[in-house]
Amino acid sequence: MAALLQSALGAPTEVLPTESLAGDPSGEEVESTSESLSSSDLWGLILSVTNNHSEEFEAEFNNQVKYHMLEDIKIPSLPMSCPISNFSKEACLNRLVNGLFVYNVLLKHVEKEYPNNYKISETRANCGQLVNLIKRNMKHPERVIELPSSQEEQILQDINSPDTFQRKTTAHSILFHLRNFLLQGKRVIRKRENTRGHLAPIFRFSY
Repeated sequence: MAALLQSALGAPTEVLPTESLAGDPSGEEVESTSESLSSSDLWGLILSVTNNHSEEFEAEFNNQVKYHMLEDIKIPSLPMSCPISNFSKEACLNRLVNGLFVYNVLLKHVEKEYPNNYKISETRANCGQLVNLIKRNMKHPERVIELPSSQEEQILQDINSPDTFQRKTTAHSILFHLRNFLLQGKRVIRKRENTRGHLAPIFRFSY
């Protein structure tokens, strides 16, 4: 079984953001709403789907596959989270929204492989609510564009496989990466909120 997992492994593909990384040239940021984004309960509600995930995964595969191997499964559309520095708050919020759109589609794959897990459908709904909350904290929420149906179909097609083992390990890998995406995003947003959303220092060299 472990040998089958190796066939699903590959180098992760970088997904380019759809918004400018540096944000507005003026450097001005919109102040957050009265509801603090990083302290919202929605983060925890979504993350709860991954509580005890490592134990559940290794029990399902009888410890023949280790949890950390999920990090290396190839998922072409896997979103990247916000970096710690060199991103404005607005650019980070854009990346989070775009990433959540993709994860909401990827979770359809998880839902299909584990139809009896009611938490997956709840997680997708909570992702949608988190998107709405993030948009309320954005300076230009009108720039947010949802994925067209053709792109959603392509995302699901890219991770589909006739092999049951590969489909299920991919489903677990989606949950694994979703957890890391959210934890990193929440950490960066909290940092931006504490610094009033200003850009982290960017060093420029003159020649």
